Amino acid sequence: MQQDSALITFVLDESGSMGHIAQAARDGFNEYLDEQVGHGGPTWWTLTTFNTRTNTRFAAIPGAEVRPLGDDYSPGGMTALYDAVGRSITKTQRYLERRGDDRPSDVIVVILTDGMENASRKWTARRVFDLITEAEDSGWQFVFLGANQDSWSVAQNMGIRKGAVVDWAPNPMSHKEAMAEASYATRDYRALKQQQTRYRDRRTK
Repeated sequence: MQQDSALITFVLDESGSMGHIAQAARDGFNEYLDEQVGHGGPTWWTLTTFNTRTNTRFAAIPGAEVRPLGDDYSPGGMTALYDAVGRSITKTQRYLERRGDDRPSDVIVVILTDGMENASRKWTARRVFDLITEAEDSGWQFVFLGANQDSWSVAQNMGIRKGAVVDWAPNPMSHKEAMAEASYATRDYRALKQQQTRYRDRRTK
């Protein structure tokens, strides 16, 4: 396992209701990406966008190879949230299995949506709950950013703890603030893991 390294999987809503804050969504992801540079060790990135369908834009690539989100992010369609989350987690699990002992030490999943699930065909809330609970038990960190819903209830129904939820209003300013909270939470989590690793290493010497 590569200590102080991370795989960050970002699951971003691209449904029609995100249309009026599309530029804020692009800027928010790009700023989040920039803010993680220099924090911790090597980082690999996966970005999945979703509406009626799920689109993995890139999977487990080094930060230096990530291209900023641009005009190809074009909201439309419905909200297949469960399909996007389920697919993203299972893809991440398979990647970690392939990496074996060389896998990143930290796994962080950020989920951002401004609407309720209404279009999933393969995944249900129960299956996603079981999947996330298993992942959290393995040390994964989840952050859920929700708008236009009871974000805490939606997150809990998927197995995400209350302390990892950010509720935001569907406007550019609130979106920016929510992304700043997600960025801080990611950096804080990685810093804490690094401290724990160093402490454990000292104890074993």
